[in-house]
Amino acid sequence: ATLSVSPMQVELTSEEGATADVTVSTNKPSFAYVIEGNGNTWLSAEQNGDKIKFTALSNNNSDEARTAIVTITSDKQPFLRHVFMAAQIL
Repeated sequence: ATLSVSPMQVELTSEEGATADVTVSTNKPSFAYVIEGNGNTWLSAEQNGDKIKFTALSNNNSDEARTAIVTITSDKQPFLRHVFMAAQIL
């Protein structure tokens, strides 16, 4: 089984509603993803075919970038996983 994600890291601008996409390639029928930890307090994700669109839920008004770890797993193959980072810059 194969699973890859492109790009390996995404950056969203500081505004609420900022978006970034990744493309997931796998030879399995489907894949799943989860935003780890408290990343889902500022980041949402929506799958459309082989793409995942990430959207910032709020402005980043802090002094540093916010980051979220996203884990993607291949259908029925939990050992086949890909972890990457999403960041919302200042």
